[in-house]
Amino acid sequence: MRKKRQAPAGAPAWMVTYGDMMTLLLCFFVLLAALANFDDRDKLFMAAIESIRQAFGNQSQTGYFSDDVIDFKSFLIQFETIIIKNENKNLGHADDPGVDGRFYRVKQIRDGIQLVVGGPIAFARFSAEIEPDMDRLLEKLATELRGKRNKIEIRGHAAYEPLPLDSPHADPLDLSYARARNTRDRLVELGVPRRAIRVEAAGPYEPVLDQTYDDGRRAANRRVEIILTQSRIDDYNAKPQTPEDLARQARSSP
Repeated sequence: MRKKRQAPAGAPAWMVTYGDMMTLLLCFFVLLAALANFDDRDKLFMAAIESIRQAFGNQSQTGYFSDDVIDFKSFLIQFETIIIKNENKNLGHADDPGVDGRFYRVKQIRDGIQLVVGGPIAFARFSAEIEPDMDRLLEKLATELRGKRNKIEIRGHAAYEPLPLDSPHADPLDLSYARARNTRDRLVELGVPRRAIRVEAAGPYEPVLDQTYDDGRRAANRRVEIILTQSRIDDYNAKPQTPEDLARQARSSP
């Protein structure tokens, strides 16, 4: 009686090659997902993608964005992560920007991204001097803005209350402008182009909290808003006039 031929022990030789190919394909698609543009509604998923980008040395999403333009989706997730890390100091946090203790806020708006820093971590009462916690945040912000050509708006705010008699500021509007200007000057010191920054003052006229009967509530209105816009510095450069332009102006002048 002929003995049955037994199959060789172990997996077939082609199985090893097949397994390696599947592993490489999986890694390839993970990288594609990490470098793609996704909707930012799933914050945890976007944060994981941002971590993969940084692990591979890519600080922002790739695609049609040039090196001197801010990638807003990547920037939004990155600064939300930075702000969450700062919440271990019992500063308070809530989804409603009008709730007490909301001293950091990052959100995407029509023109770009709005980063709001306020309360005791930004400015002391009646002061325009930048506090250490805010300065650390500005250092991280400047790291991302250096070399970019996006226009930046800095809008200062102040609480609705009379200033002390010895205040160097004329009124809350002047105080809010000083806060915005000092924020601008600090970013310039950190390497952000001066001509990219526009400074505005809103005074006490755009509060995030009304009925501020105590300093705890008034603190929420001591803030600056840093708005990173989609406009670029080049959009505001005046074009040199050609001889035809000069001749046209001469004909139209009386």
